[in-house]
Amino acid sequence: YILITFLLIGQIALLILECAVAAIQSYVFAVLSTLYSSEVN
Repeated sequence: YILITFLLIGQIALLILECAVAAIQSYVFAVLSTLYSSEVN
């Protein structure tokens, strides 16, 4: 039972980490694209 609990916690942590990385990537992409468009114009 303890092993299953650790596996579940690990899976949830990985899922949260992936979601956080995806959010950061989209944020950085948005900031960079706005900076790029403002420099081009």
